[in-house]
Amino acid sequence: MVIYTDGSQKPKPRRGGIGMVLCWTNEEGHEEEHWENPLGYRG
Repeated sequence: MVIYTDGSQKPKPRRGGIGMVLCWTNEEGHEEEHWENPLGYRG
């Protein structure tokens, strides 16, 4: 499995976000991926 991530944050009002893509090869040998964009932020 390969995991790619990226994120950012604004200095004011200190809100940020993150995105993730998980990539893997299934049992039949085909590549699959799952995109995730969690809601919320950390300040």
